[in-house]
Amino acid sequence: MKRLATFLRSVVPADPIQLMFLAGVVLLFVSSRLSWWPAKLLQSAGFMGRSAPGESGLLGLRQLITLCVFPVMFGGLAGYFLCFWPSKKPASRIVLAVGLPSAVGFSLVVSKTFDVFNQPTSIFYRRRMSTGVPSWFHLNLLNFPTGLLICGGGVLLILVFVVLLFSGASSLPLALSTVRGSQRGKT
Repeated sequence: MKRLATFLRSVVPADPIQLMFLAGVVLLFVSSRLSWWPAKLLQSAGFMGRSAPGESGLLGLRQLITLCVFPVMFGGLAGYFLCFWPSKKPASRIVLAVGLPSAVGFSLVVSKTFDVFNQPTSIFYRRRMSTGVPSWFHLNLLNFPTGLLICGGGVLLILVFVVLLFSGASSLPLALSTVRGSQRGKT
């Protein structure tokens, strides 16, 4: 049991707030390997098993998902790199290299999904993205694919860490806890 506690102390960062950044980076990287296709949304809208009215929109959504996974994966990889890179302005590098590409990929997929599922019903129909997307996203949150939800969670954790980094509550580069040499040899 003491070995496990010693091991955990040696791999956990000295600053526990840095775990938030690491968790966000791991979520971003893992989300790029999960499904982003909105199968539950298609099923709840009644599009499964029959021809969808916006089939060209679904094809465009599939192509956009394929492209938007790459910035999210890049954000995860850049986060792994930046957590150990000493810098005078780590927060700006995190925002530009990790948060921005991941948030853009996430936002593009959500807005395109909104476009596909909310087709205009008349010529006079006016779609407002600023008010329609957040309420629609909230209503359908449990129907979104796992990859998209985990990506959103990762982006949220990273943005909270950046706010804490700006406020001085945390720092980078990542520093692991130091374990005394005499404790490593004991069993």
